[in-house]
Amino acid sequence: TNVVIQNGQIRDLPEGLGVQVKEGCSAITIQNIDIINAGKRGLSLEGTAISQISNPTIMAVRINDSSEGATGDYGAFFEYCNNGNVINTTIHSCGTTAAPFEAFRLDNCSNFEFDNCDIRNNSGSTFTGISFNTSSNNVVERIRAISNNSTTGACYCFAINTGSDGNTLSQCLAQSNSSTTTTEVAGFVVNGATACALLNCTARSNSGSGAESIVYGFKSTDNTTLTADGCYASHNQQTNLGYTYGFFWNNTSRSILSNSVSESNSGDDECCGMYC
Repeated sequence: TNVVIQNGQIRDLPEGLGVQVKEGCSAITIQNIDIINAGKRGLSLEGTAISQISNPTIMAVRINDSSEGATGDYGAFFEYCNNGNVINTTIHSCGTTAAPFEAFRLDNCSNFEFDNCDIRNNSGSTFTGISFNTSSNNVVERIRAISNNSTTGACYCFAINTGSDGNTLSQCLAQSNSSTTTTEVAGFVVNGATACALLNCTARSNSGSGAESIVYGFKSTDNTTLTADGCYASHNQQTNLGYTYGFFWNNTSRSILSNSVSESNSGDDECCGMYC
């Protein structure tokens, strides 16, 4: 409890973890740390259902060239954590095309706030910028996912997954992300959730070049009471016999899309501003 790790550098752990926090810890602050070449993960906060981690703060942490080892998977991983803050943190040039990579992953977490973070120039066989998995009531503001790519699977910048209810993404940007595979590229994906909100978010210049792949600005599937307000899908494109959708809503009910724009998107086979 009440531990601060600050003002340092951790580097050259080809199969290791930069910082690991285990179950039952609280008020852990990791601040102004450079983590370079941590082959498995830069940060790993691993609580359990009966002994969660509470009130962690991650501030001004820079994770570079990590998760590139044989067991690399996430830049920063949070499991059974609550009431956390992740501020001014960067995940840059991490992952490898030989394995799936997720920059930030939350499993069974609640009441987190992410603010002013960068996810940039990362890669994976599949790629996700930030994913919420059975994680509810979190707030993500001013997160930028730029120039990331996948090679054999989907490329998702922001993903709210099944059972992750009440999450809010505000002023987030998915820009210039790409995939050469035949699956999907999406700026924002909300799937199987209730009462989530996308506010003033932008999906711009994302692209897919795999044959018959699909590019989405905003993709909503199996959701209820979703709010998307002030969102912008622009210059997203599919270049090889595929499809592009600015806004795609499938089995989405009691939901609102307002004050939003879809423009200058293109698909080699089909393109829709909004598809329901």
